[in-house]
Amino acid sequence: MPSFNSASIATEVTVDAPPAKVREVLLAFEDGPKWTHRFIQGLAVRRAGTGEAISAFEAKPGDVVKLKTAQAGTSDAVMEINTPEKFGWRGGSMGFVAHHWFDILPSPEGEGKTLFKHSETFDGGVAFLFMAYSPLRGWLEGLYKTFNEDLKKAVEGVEEG
Repeated sequence: MPSFNSASIATEVTVDAPPAKVREVLLAFEDGPKWTHRFIQGLAVRRAGTGEAISAFEAKPGDVVKLKTAQAGTSDAVMEINTPEKFGWRGGSMGFVAHHWFDILPSPEGEGKTLFKHSETFDGGVAFLFMAYSPLRGWLEGLYKTFNEDLKKAVEGVEEG
């Protein structure tokens, strides 16, 4: 629940493909470095308790998400949700907890299109770093928007020119 020590970032893009296709590209983590590298450089999921490598499609709440970003290095998070419409995890350190998720929804713009939402909520003592007035927030929003556009291009098969 948002509080005085909470901040959220939400971005979105419409993808000209059905939600199942967007989810298929998004959750094929092993292929991610082929289409995006500026923000999320690597994602992997390990089964809670055993550490066994599993597909993101098989992830369940409590499993471990191994995340590598260009900006923050490598960290572990805990899987929170994995449904056809939503995929997300929580993690954090240094005074905050972040809830990071992707919504993969039918677009109101028409049949066969997806409204892809990429969001994060920060809770804790350093959440102020991500509030509306912070330059860090604008920088992070830019990274999310770039990721969204990279995903859109990968799903739609658009080549960078």
